Amino acid sequence: MPYEIIPSTTWKSELKIKGKARDEQKRNAKIFVEEALSQKCTQDEADAICIGYCYLHKTNNAIEFGE
Repeated sequence: MPYEIIPSTTWKSELKIKGKARDEQKRNAKIFVEEALSQKCTQDEADAICIGYCYLHKTNNAIEFGE
């Protein structure tokens, strides 16, 4: 199955996730998801969503979340 690796520095830069410490970056990723997509999630889920969001943004695919 084909796949693409998106380094954390890439998606954090693309989505403007700021923070010096890892914990601060993880917190800011969660805030991004909650504000941009109106989705509640854990910090690990936020990382995964941000990676997917970045990929879809780079490939010009639409993002839709069901209720």
